[in-house]
Amino acid sequence: MQAFYPNGQTIEDIDEFVRFYSQCYYLSNSKFAEDKIDSLLEENREFTEQDVMLILRWKFDRIDHKQSGVHGKSGDRIEAGAVIGEV
Repeated sequence: MQAFYPNGQTIEDIDEFVRFYSQCYYLSNSKFAEDKIDSLLEENREFTEQDVMLILRWKFDRIDHKQSGVHGKSGDRIEAGAVIGEV
């Protein structure tokens, strides 16, 4: 697999790819929510119902990333950016 900078130059190192594009990614996604999902996926245990619901909200883009980044919670995205539920 090849990766490229926006100017078309090839990115040779996967760590450089992650470093460069994570800056763009976190403009619209909160690091809090992504870190929470990463930690769940790395744990060696059965998921709780709450874990599964959070993973599904993340997968189907139902997390209000702006609110989770500001308030440190992963709520559902609904009208007017309100947040319901805490994880």
